[in-house]
Amino acid sequence: MKIAIVVRLLWSAGTQKFAILQARALVKAGHDVEIIFLRKSKSGAVYDDLLKDLNFKIISERNRSILVPVYDWITGIFMQNRKGEGRVDYNLIRGFPKYARDKYDLIICQDQWAGLAGYYNWRKYGTPYFVIIHERVNKFPWVKGIKRVLVWLALRYQKVILLNAKKILSLTKKVADTVNEMYSKYGITCVDDLPGIEERNFIDYSEKENKIALVSFWNEVKTPEIYIGIFESINNYNFLMIGNWTSESYKNSFISKLKERGVFEKVTFLSGISESEKNQEISKCKFFMRFGKGEYGPGYGTIEALEMGVPVIINKDLGISDYLVNYNCALFLDDPTDPSEISKVKRFIEDNDNPDAYQYMQNEIKRFIKKHSWESHVERLLG
Repeated sequence: MKIAIVVRLLWSAGTQKFAILQARALVKAGHDVEIIFLRKSKSGAVYDDLLKDLNFKIISERNRSILVPVYDWITGIFMQNRKGEGRVDYNLIRGFPKYARDKYDLIICQDQWAGLAGYYNWRKYGTPYFVIIHERVNKFPWVKGIKRVLVWLALRYQKVILLNAKKILSLTKKVADTVNEMYSKYGITCVDDLPGIEERNFIDYSEKENKIALVSFWNEVKTPEIYIGIFESINNYNFLMIGNWTSESYKNSFISKLKERGVFEKVTFLSGISESEKNQEISKCKFFMRFGKGEYGPGYGTIEALEMGVPVIINKDLGISDYLVNYNCALFLDDPTDPSEISKVKRFIEDNDNPDAYQYMQNEIKRFIKKHSWESHVERLLG
């Protein structure tokens, strides 16, 4: 089958890595796959190695439309931190059928706004499309006043996109539940399909460093301030914050808070590194932390840590928590800012900071990986 995977933007975030790895899994399963990025940003270069040997197309290196400031403004109403590089480019979405036409048997759209591109192409050429929802859906309650008119319009488009999709999937059960709660009355059903996980570079306890890794595309929504209390409380460990930041000013603001709390020396920042370098850094760490406040996606760094054989410390909101509950390789928190919860983190680290306990957790991670392969992901995707 000839499949197109549509991604609105090539930049250094989990959605993009997922789309690339999903393409590789589909190719391995015997399909002819092309990844189509509607636009590219500078930070997307981190995926150059992953894209090697894959058929991909970047529609626009830079959106030159005179309406870019309008798209920027509208995007900011819904998601303030996505203005600029992360904006939704309506003209590129609308123009997608000129490129796709009827060249594909199936179009897989990575989020509902990429799904609008699939919808326009389906309406013109009849090509079926899937929509993969990466984060929880809601009615944008934070948008107030006259701007609610734009919310009404966005929700109307979203419903039309989902109604006409051949299949709707999400990466976690929690995200699927939000779609089903909002749209089941219209006959819309979303099913979860966790990304595939591969065993990569497991390092034995004896070779580990006293470090805890954190990976994200850091912005206000990811609330890095949540971790400061843990930075203060965990002794004999340093922390490695990996990933790009929405802006240098926001990063500097966070660094100022670390200095005020006296923990700046315990934290190292790594940005703009390749996937192989990132994997090496994660694998050397003993533990991994990822908290998502109201974030129902998997938190892709959590998957990367498990692939490296690194036990994870996460909060129960994070969507991957539902899949890890029957495996003894993770600690789940209700509120990472609660002092009693921070005490749980300390105990978890102390209890497992020895060769035997660590080996047991790594064996549990291997058991989890075996259950959640890319082959099983593709089977559920196309089944």
